[in-house]
Amino acid sequence: MTSTSIGTDAATAELNKRALLSVLKVTQDVAKLTSYDLDYLETIRPEIKNDIQKLWDRLLDTSNALLKSADVKDSEGLPLKLANASDLTQKWSQIGEINDQLFEKADTNLDIFVGVRKPIPEASSGPSNRALKKKSYFSSLKSALNIPKPQLLFKTKPDNFATGPFKPLLTQKPNALISLEESLKLEYPEGNITPHYRQPYEAEILTSKYPKAIVKSIKVIQPLPLTTTKPLWINNVEQLNDMVSELEEQTEIAVDLEHHDMRSYVGFVSLMQISTRSKDYLIDTLKLREELEVLNKVFTNRKIVKVFHGATSDIVWLQRDFGLYIVSLFDTFHAASVLNLEGKSLSFLLDRYCSFKAAKEYQLADWRTRPLTKAMEDYARSDTHFLLNIYDQMRIELLEGQSKEKIESVLQSSRAIAASRYEREEYDEESGKGRTGWKSIMTKFSVQPKDRDLVIALNKWRDVTARRLDEGVQYLMSNYAIFMLARARPRDAHGVARALGKHQSEILMENADQIIQVITDVLQNNKPLPNRASFTREVPESTTLSLKNDDEDNKEVIADRERLASELFGGTIDRKNFKDVKETKNSTFWGGVF
Repeated sequence: MTSTSIGTDAATAELNKRALLSVLKVTQDVAKLTSYDLDYLETIRPEIKNDIQKLWDRLLDTSNALLKSADVKDSEGLPLKLANASDLTQKWSQIGEINDQLFEKADTNLDIFVGVRKPIPEASSGPSNRALKKKSYFSSLKSALNIPKPQLLFKTKPDNFATGPFKPLLTQKPNALISLEESLKLEYPEGNITPHYRQPYEAEILTSKYPKAIVKSIKVIQPLPLTTTKPLWINNVEQLNDMVSELEEQTEIAVDLEHHDMRSYVGFVSLMQISTRSKDYLIDTLKLREELEVLNKVFTNRKIVKVFHGATSDIVWLQRDFGLYIVSLFDTFHAASVLNLEGKSLSFLLDRYCSFKAAKEYQLADWRTRPLTKAMEDYARSDTHFLLNIYDQMRIELLEGQSKEKIESVLQSSRAIAASRYEREEYDEESGKGRTGWKSIMTKFSVQPKDRDLVIALNKWRDVTARRLDEGVQYLMSNYAIFMLARARPRDAHGVARALGKHQSEILMENADQIIQVITDVLQNNKPLPNRASFTREVPESTTLSLKNDDEDNKEVIADRERLASELFGGTIDRKNFKDVKETKNSTFWGGVF
């Protein structure tokens, strides 16, 4: 049989059909098995413990066989072998990754066999440079997640339990139209709006005029080549003051920030980039966090245009972390909107105006890393190195036809962004709304009413624990993990690991006892049935864990299986023992492979 005839003869067709039915049968049995509360079944049918243990042993043997065939080594270079069920649950995510790699390898070889893909020449059989770079990047990111938390060294430690209005960090107010004392007064708006402190530079931002040069004849100044210049690293007060003195002599500067919130409840700025026409500065905001207020001499000087791209978040981060404010902001994102460009991202503008391709793989880099790699430095400063050139070209387009209407629209939008005010985001336990609330979990995962209280309780535990440990809420426990735990209702650490699957993490398993206690408290207070709501029928005397097709005639089960088949294969299954599989053009899973 030639490669082009695969799937066309009767034997291959029969093999495809059997493989497809086997996959479907396993999927159905797994779905059926997870609808039962195994912990509960063990309490009312002690005899099935032996069946469960046999399944654990079988799964352990299968997993060890998989690890052996994949030649997986442990940290000491020896063949990795799982010792028991506990070992299996702890390393389950690793097994899943290995399985994915094997499937990908099989998929590649099938493509080569049928002629869709050419074999990789032996001389270049290793990973491509791109693959190596990607692997190296994600490996470094995973490693960086475990670096010591820099916030532990901040002079002013994060207070994640602080309540009430946020008081601006300003200790002095350069370039002021209204005094510092007057600017730091509490305001009491009418109605039910919570009192808050004023935005200290609101008057200066909204009333100060931009430099006249912003609408005058424009000469496009080309940036220096990125490859022949080096950034200036600023990590002490002397360097900072020298930089501020140089910036005060400029008429425009470009600014950008790198923010980290994966291992922090509120988040913090990890790096600041500032570029002039001739220099790129990288400021270590972790080390100089308390000293950066001196930049207000430049940032609030109306005669110096500050060019940002998409400054909405940057403005509040500057206020929150450093007490910095921006007067005479020009936001190139709003310029792109006014010009109706087909793209508005910074990477799009870099490509369109400067023919520069940004290295996208560093968009999610961990900018707490010290020292930065050369690649990270180049990526960071590229965000501001070309921005003043983009600013020149965009102003020319905005002023086409000698009309100032478009550029005035950009300046108006930029003022509004600069005048925004940072406030703490409170956790609204009652409504569940907000970034860390439970409302979005209910909506996204269509949480059933029976699991609502569990989702709310687990979400509250996550919020309090993340504040206490100063962790990002999603890093501590993802929304999906909350949903899975609420649905599974585990009673021990093994149950937590099973419910989380590939979403389990070291930090969650360390707190498994607290998670179990939260679930137990909710179930005891609500006095629910001891088993899942989906397992509502009385358990028959003959109930075992043997995976028999013992309820084929149950209409509810058949409907569930047909729905599952539709999701997996884009087709339907005959109700007569599922002997025939109808594939459709919409099949996107195994049906497409077989």
